[in-house]
Amino acid sequence: SLPGYIASFDRINLWIREPQNGRIVTALTNSSFDPAKNLVLMLRTDNKEIKVYDMDCKETTIRSSETDGHYRKFIIPYIDPWQMRLVVSEK
Repeated sequence: SLPGYIASFDRINLWIREPQNGRIVTALTNSSFDPAKNLVLMLRTDNKEIKVYDMDCKETTIRSSETDGHYRKFIIPYIDPWQMRLVVSEK
């Protein structure tokens, strides 16, 4: 099973690592000239919150809006074209 995936129609490069038990670290890159709005990130985690860091190291906490089996749905509000976000899910 996948540790996570993008469930919206956005051109996003996704790298996921599980460096420790129960922790997921994800890098998202908007590989498009269009902004990604309300990006749907599905993560296989029991955690109800993730921390999202932008290119200026600004931290935002996002709560899961719903579940789909073992996956939790997180909505990333906005990613500018050719920008990255670092997502951390910790127990």
